[in-house]
Amino acid sequence: MSPRSEWHPYAFMDGVFSEEECATIKALGEGRWTDAYIGGKNPRLPTYLYGQHHVLPKDPDHAWIYDRLIEPVDYLQREYLPCRWDRWVEPIQVSYYDAGREHRWHIDYGAGQFLTRKLIVSVLLDQDFNGGDLEIQAGNSPVPCEQRVGRMIVMPTTTLHRVTPVTQGERTTLVTWGHGPRWE
Repeated sequence: MSPRSEWHPYAFMDGVFSEEECATIKALGEGRWTDAYIGGKNPRLPTYLYGQHHVLPKDPDHAWIYDRLIEPVDYLQREYLPCRWDRWVEPIQVSYYDAGREHRWHIDYGAGQFLTRKLIVSVLLDQDFNGGDLEIQAGNSPVPCEQRVGRMIVMPTTTLHRVTPVTQGERTTLVTWGHGPRWE
């Protein structure tokens, strides 16, 4: 990938978290999962259960996770992505998909608090599953994002993306959103 000289639908950085740290983050969600719906529970929107998640508050116990993300997100955004972010607004989520779960095509931008969402940040925490591919729509066909444990993937919230059905095992990721000035 070369910086800004060409369009990039997403950017990535390896080793943001070690395998041991990924296992520690994953364990923070285990036994605490709550159902996760696309569209929330808004009766005016089509909703479906895509998996489960656990929210990690921005508190002293989790500060190291938030702090670890800032410099890599700054670098990837500055060098590869055409949008500006300046703060965390929403808490980090540890997301969990078991066999049969998927997250259909969607964007992570919308009304209300989502108007200032600029970047999607995702880190794969384990790789003991089949299926569960993160894909983005770029051009006429889906483009897979190569996933590795500890790899951070960052993309604009306006990027159409999905997670294909998990066919075997369990997929766990860290997900959060960087916010910034409203899209124009």
